[in-house]
Amino acid sequence: MFNDIEAGESGAAARPVHISALVVHGSHAQPSLLIGEIKRFLKNSFNEVNYDDISVVLSAQQPLQHTPPSLSAEKNDGVNPLLMAGVALLVLLAGAAAAWYVRFGPRSKAAVKAAAQKA
Repeated sequence: MFNDIEAGESGAAARPVHISALVVHGSHAQPSLLIGEIKRFLKNSFNEVNYDDISVVLSAQQPLQHTPPSLSAEKNDGVNPLLMAGVALLVLLAGAAAAWYVRFGPRSKAAVKAAAQKA
């Protein structure tokens, strides 16, 4: 829609309003009837619009293309699940080894000295 904003400020005569519409329609519609209905709708929706100042361009809708989803063997978006499981297992084993070392590892210096004194 085009409306001359400056015409109201300068006191000059306002230019007529022009409306353009781009409409995508299905194959079952009759273009001549559709243009008339759209022009009538736009004429009744705006004030001070002449019927001849409304332009309607129709475009037929393209048929929908339905394609099944496909998986590509070459496409590798993520990390291999086996690799992730292996890394998780290594982290778990490292944690278990650290816990065993803390609990059953080399004894404290005091315990080692006490054992040496007994002997």
